[in-house]
Amino acid sequence: MPLHELDTRLAPPTAADFAAARAGAPPLPVSPAPDFVAIEAAAVEGGSFAALVRRLSPCHCGTLFGAAHLARRLAPARTVRSAGARLDDGAPRALVGDLEVEGDLSVGAALVVAGNLSVHGVLRDAGPASRIVVTGHVRAGHIDSSGRILAGGDVAARGLIHGERHDDALEALGTIRARAVVGDEHRFEAGAGFDVEQRPLHAGACGEYVFDRRDPRHMDQLLTAFGEQWMQRLGPPATRS
Repeated sequence: MPLHELDTRLAPPTAADFAAARAGAPPLPVSPAPDFVAIEAAAVEGGSFAALVRRLSPCHCGTLFGAAHLARRLAPARTVRSAGARLDDGAPRALVGDLEVEGDLSVGAALVVAGNLSVHGVLRDAGPASRIVVTGHVRAGHIDSSGRILAGGDVAARGLIHGERHDDALEALGTIRARAVVGDEHRFEAGAGFDVEQRPLHAGACGEYVFDRRDPRHMDQLLTAFGEQWMQRLGPPATRS
């Protein structure tokens, strides 16, 4: 299936579905709790999962996370495998099940997966409109985020995880796992902690597990550990107005 067509048809929800979604949504480390009043009001209109996400588009990631828990009760899960794509037209995409992307995936709007997200290449998102919300695990070759990522499981990269933008965050209820995590005024929260190959030798502004993109000592350590080719993936630090 082309990723531009990604969606899932939902059955009409019942009171039992709403109650189960409320009970099943776990507490979140950064995002506010789901607004189930807004979710119920949007869901009673019926339609598809992407349409539900579109109606909730003014809401925060926590509410989209709650909507994903509801959607799991309203449609059978399926696995979708696709080539890489750029989803930068502003339209939300949503799936009940697992999404596996063979190449790179670039996201510029809301992508909500009630399951697991696996990207064999680079997973990129561009804030502030970008929101990646996954009830299960997020796995990728590298992750480059300037938006919000919320996962109910682990967020794992075989290489680097890089986040920038001071008002956005990458949060996992499970473990954040990578060869190294690099932040540029970006928040990282892991409910089950960090599992990293490299961590800063010198204390920095981002905590003991996250390299500060603006600290020359941290960048020198990363350059020694990974070499110039990998460091070029980070690009220059973001410019602040």
